[in-house]
Amino acid sequence: TCLLPCLLFCGSLTFAQSAWTPVASGTNHHLKGIHMTDGGDGYIVGDSGTALRSTDAGNSWFQMSVPFADFTSVAFQSERDTGFITPFFGTILVTYTGGNAWAPANSIFNGLCYWNKMRIDSNNLGWLLYDGCFGNHEVITWDIATGDTTNFPVYQYFPYTWRPQDIDFPSRGSAVVVGDSGMVLRTTN
Repeated sequence: TCLLPCLLFCGSLTFAQSAWTPVASGTNHHLKGIHMTDGGDGYIVGDSGTALRSTDAGNSWFQMSVPFADFTSVAFQSERDTGFITPFFGTILVTYTGGNAWAPANSIFNGLCYWNKMRIDSNNLGWLLYDGCFGNHEVITWDIATGDTTNFPVYQYFPYTWRPQDIDFPSRGSAVVVGDSGMVLRTTN
């Protein structure tokens, strides 16, 4: 009586897994962030200086020349040539050539502590999830054109030990942040 349910379960696992196709990344380092553009370019970042690019919609990946760091996220503006890589610690990197060359961003964020994630919304406003050195976890908006920033402390809503881990934009002008221990924060402005 146990054989039939086991066969059905194993068969359903095989069917569910068949929708995914492994693609060689060329690395065994932990990969932490990905950004795919509408034009088919893709970018992956991760531990130990891993910074990969695809020009064929993710079918193949090659290493980009990027200063060595442990990276947490990669995000591009809507124009697709300007992108940013956030290291776990230190200076945010910028490209104006679609990933062909990377340099330290000229920003007030240089040298700050731990970055979890960066995303860019439809208004080309950068949203950074910041793991402060002393537990002051924040969501920071950064107007990339002007350099203006606004800090939104997460610890005002949740205990300071709950870190923001990811952010996305369900609609224009709104953002949702998720984090440790079931934390969900939403804004519409």
